[in-house]
Amino acid sequence: MSKETTISFKLNGGSATVTAPPSMSLLRVLREGFQLTGTKNGCGEGECGACTVLVDGESVNACLFPVCHAEGRQIYTIEAFDDGSDTVTHPLLNEFMVHGAVQCGFCTPGVVMTTAGLLHTKPSPTIEAIKEALAGNLCRCTGYGSIIRAVQAAKNTFFMPEPEPREYSCQIAETDPVDIIPLKNLEELANLGVLETWDMRFISGGTDLMVYKNCCDYDKTGDVWIDLSQCSEIHGIRVENSKLYIGAGTTWNELVRDPHVRQYAPALVSAAKQVGSNQIRARGTLGGNLGNASPAGDAYPPLIALGAEVKTCASDGNHREIPVDQLVVRPGKTCLNTGECITEISMSIGSKMRSGFFKSVPRCAQALAKVSVAIAFKIDDNIIRTPGIALGAVGKKAFRVINAEQFLDGRSVDSPGIDDIVSACIEAAEPAEDFRATREYRIHMIDVGVRKTMNELLSGHSE
Repeated sequence: MSKETTISFKLNGGSATVTAPPSMSLLRVLREGFQLTGTKNGCGEGECGACTVLVDGESVNACLFPVCHAEGRQIYTIEAFDDGSDTVTHPLLNEFMVHGAVQCGFCTPGVVMTTAGLLHTKPSPTIEAIKEALAGNLCRCTGYGSIIRAVQAAKNTFFMPEPEPREYSCQIAETDPVDIIPLKNLEELANLGVLETWDMRFISGGTDLMVYKNCCDYDKTGDVWIDLSQCSEIHGIRVENSKLYIGAGTTWNELVRDPHVRQYAPALVSAAKQVGSNQIRARGTLGGNLGNASPAGDAYPPLIALGAEVKTCASDGNHREIPVDQLVVRPGKTCLNTGECITEISMSIGSKMRSGFFKSVPRCAQALAKVSVAIAFKIDDNIIRTPGIALGAVGKKAFRVINAEQFLDGRSVDSPGIDDIVSACIEAAEPAEDFRATREYRIHMIDVGVRKTMNELLSGHSE
């Protein structure tokens, strides 16, 4: 059972100290401990955005943020924009009122905080950037037209508030079924004792584990989380000896922004852009996505197509390198042993490598893939070389389509045989029939995805 831990951080320009179970959500601490009830408790799964706050200037879902990760951080809530007077004084809130962007008001604090995070990092966002930022905030009353107009109007007058500093302090005495053990470096794995006696999980961002915890699904949460978020060994992106190395703790937003990933693995960038919402991408990590072993995991198809490997570290000090296409045993289960975690992802790079990614989803944010396709290859003297083709969400795990790769290898860019590649992919797939999509629909989207990705790569227009 979790022991209470004391955590200190900056809050709305002042200082905050809380003593609580370390895996308790920041949302609960804000609302129940500090009585900052402007941050709303909505879905508990990171889908509605009502609990959005700023952590070090970036919008995140407070419901999925374990309070232990707040240590030393700078956090702002909606209360920072209210000076306590009878009238609205901050121009951002004023624009929301003027443009009729508020009705019931439940979603409004989260929308305002998402907007603040956007305008803090992008003072003059385009309409598309505004829409992308708001994709993780649901509003059932107002509609988004008035909200977007309010954000556009606010970008010329926005500033981060400087509220009167105050001290926040609370203690939440509660028995929590999940304990967290933080590690400063991977060497400390060896000092954890007999890991086999625990129902253990590794955590970095926590965007999945916190969902299970909020839903009280303790079969999936386990009873001990080994917190790797502070381990420097799992962070960072570098190019060395003609290989690209990505730390397992790299977030989706970091992948999108990194110039090396954008240059050498555009398919991975495309996949990262389509993961959840901006709030999720700020916290979710590449290693966590791989560790979940979901058949619809966004990282699997591009990494498989790019021939990537994962490096692992175990509590006995041993390391392994495992091809990504061999990592999953069955849905939700990898080949990793107890006490073994993913530390790094690597892939060979080359200036002639092209890669692309396609994902079929019912909405542009917060949706699992119904079908995903990733294709990578080199072009030498108009000839396609070393192709990689992978599918996701159409089998028990993401997988390479070896027959399609063999057919494509050595073909001319003028005659790639796309019809045959589509046929090989459909033949290799085992699409399920469920509430999310029919088997026929998934087969059709394999066809659409392969053709679209191939045409983009051959025309040189992939991201």
